[in-house]
Amino acid sequence: MFENLVVYFGYLLLISNICLFSLKISKLKTVYKIFYAYLLLTFIIQLSTEILFLNGKNNLFLSHFYLVGQFVLLSLCYKMLFIRKRLKQWVFWTTLLVLIILFIQYILNPELFKVFNLTEVLITALVLTTYAILFLFRSLDSSTEFIYINIGTLIYILCSALIFASGNLMTELDPMVNKVVWVVNGVLYIIFQIFIFIEWRKNC
Repeated sequence: MFENLVVYFGYLLLISNICLFSLKISKLKTVYKIFYAYLLLTFIIQLSTEILFLNGKNNLFLSHFYLVGQFVLLSLCYKMLFIRKRLKQWVFWTTLLVLIILFIQYILNPELFKVFNLTEVLITALVLTTYAILFLFRSLDSSTEFIYINIGTLIYILCSALIFASGNLMTELDPMVNKVVWVVNGVLYIIFQIFIFIEWRKNC
């Protein structure tokens, strides 16, 4: 089916980017090594999700590892990319605060682990989007590293957050609507991976 082709093409691009970054891993700057770790984490979670799905087991809990892992690793990237000390400190304390909020939320309500956590989706997406926009403004004056990844991140996270946020409603929607939504998410992911490739080609 078309939606499967979109999803697996996205996986193929992810694996290709991991291989490309692996070729230069020893020469990569630290920020790109952290991003490489993010790509590896994404691959591991997607592979685990696929295996559980094919075996008829619930894989929803993996979305939390993906969202939090993505949030932590990309936040580390932006902390390194910002030059001003105040911005670095702001990223550190904001990231820490979000993690504390999510930790307390799961302690108070463990049942959230079984569903899409709307707070987790929106707060991590909002913070990462803020980082990305600030970095984009900083990059307007001159060509800089991470710019293509940043643009891809901004597009993908903004749009996919809306899809993840509506995850708990998916079972109530028409199956055809579900397919369209996930195809859109798959296309956005492909665009994200293309921006990552451009970054590798130009700046790594």
